[in-house]
Amino acid sequence: MGEFDYTLRVKNDSGETRDFAVFQKAPKQDKSIQSLAWFVKTIHDNPAMDPAADSAAFKWNEDYSFVWSETGELNDQVHFEASDAWPADTSAVKTSSTRKKAGDQVGFDKEGGAYTFQQVDRPNDVQKGQLLVKCGGNTEKKKTSIGLAMYGSPFFAVQAEPNFNWIFAPEPEYWIVATKLVKGDAISAVGMSNAYKIDFSLSNDVTVTYDGQNRFSQQR
Repeated sequence: MGEFDYTLRVKNDSGETRDFAVFQKAPKQDKSIQSLAWFVKTIHDNPAMDPAADSAAFKWNEDYSFVWSETGELNDQVHFEASDAWPADTSAVKTSSTRKKAGDQVGFDKEGGAYTFQQVDRPNDVQKGQLLVKCGGNTEKKKTSIGLAMYGSPFFAVQAEPNFNWIFAPEPEYWIVATKLVKGDAISAVGMSNAYKIDFSLSNDVTVTYDGQNRFSQQR
């Protein structure tokens, strides 16, 4: 498979310089979960200047981590910038994450006036493949958001709530959209209007092209 689990090559044939964001959705995504602009790159279309400048590649591994951010109320206009990240492992069983060790769950609460991830003393039973964040009683409403990152960049966020357990079941679907968003911005319904689902079923190294009619197509 090589150094990376996935490679997405994007060719811009639109005739204009455009920004492209890769984001993730789940097949049965809870409405409370906000998709974020995961990777963002600017790609020019000026072959006269540099024939190779109209293409760029996104590369990543499916390495998960828990993240949180002081977003205030979570909505489709929010920007999520991770304040901390602890490693996560979908293959772990009833194991708490620590700052250096990946598990399938982590605690989150306000301690000493500041929010922080915490080791879970008594891990919960979680189905294999799922990841759990346990919010403590000091978590204030509409102050912070918790979520998941992959390959170091946040891709999902939910509002943190006091005494509430959030369970994520990562089944990543990868999408791309032409947009003015920056990494960490929420993907709104409007922002998804010309989004294109990337098909990795035949290969883990694929190429999509964006044309002058604002359409994506994938080479087969």
